[in-house]
Amino acid sequence: MNHYEIVLLFHPDQSEQVPSMMERYTNTVTEGSGSIHR
Repeated sequence: MNHYEIVLLFHPDQSEQVPSMMERYTNTVTEGSGSIHR
């Protein structure tokens, strides 16, 4: 299995939106049979 590292950077002005953005990216990865382990 290949392991990849993805780093997401968010602008400080978007701090209120970060939880929903993280949820969206998490769903995208897991729906594609990926896993997040940290």
